[in-house]
Amino acid sequence: TRGAGAPEMGLIFEATAAAAYSSIGLENAHSHLIVVDMGAGTTDIAALATTGGRLGEIAEARVTMKQAGDFIDGVIANIALDAHGKLKTAAQQTAFWRVIMADMRGFKETLFASGRAGLRFDRRVVNVTLKDLERDRDFRLFAGALTEAYERGIVALRERALADGRREAHAIAVGGGAAAPFIQALVRRQPRAAGKVKVIGRPATPAWAHAPAFNGNLAPVFPQLAIAIGGALAPESMIAARGGVSPAEADRSGN
Repeated sequence: TRGAGAPEMGLIFEATAAAAYSSIGLENAHSHLIVVDMGAGTTDIAALATTGGRLGEIAEARVTMKQAGDFIDGVIANIALDAHGKLKTAAQQTAFWRVIMADMRGFKETLFASGRAGLRFDRRVVNVTLKDLERDRDFRLFAGALTEAYERGIVALRERALADGRREAHAIAVGGGAAAPFIQALVRRQPRAAGKVKVIGRPATPAWAHAPAFNGNLAPVFPQLAIAIGGALAPESMIAARGGVSPAEADRSGN
């Protein structure tokens, strides 16, 4: 039950929140920005523009995909299972799945950082490489859909930038999947869809987050922290829903 002085609660999409922070919170803030946020359950794309001193979302750029970090984990686990080659029964495969999924965070970090990761199971060492992931059919379908969604966002960002007399925009990756090589490659390249607008990839983590005072604890989680900060900084116009209104209802009503 809502009490008489209860705060008004609102909903904001994660990528929009991250974009709100990134547009004003990082060094060399820029007026036109696109954000790719790959979390565990969804991958979200959002774009913002600052016009006349007012920050607003470019609604045409917003996309939510239902494949994200958890999906990538499953793809990697299946690649490793196939690489083992000796697990024929359902019980053996289930046991292997439990082991690799329990260590997936560390396994994936090693894979993304060095291009290769290994796991010992049933007296065998199973190795997975980035090339194995890139060749996987399910991953290629995901990567293609992500690129297509990103290109649509770039088109919307380009049109707004040109309308505002700008020839430059920035791109940034946030969320738990920000360090994934394929996400970094996406935001660092110059998309053909950008046309005459130069898109500059920028780091998700500001230089000050690497300061010795934080003992290395802040920088690794900053891409996720940016979402929370942006949610607090976002202006009223970027709130997608209030109270009990669902995002779908908010979209239908134009809020």
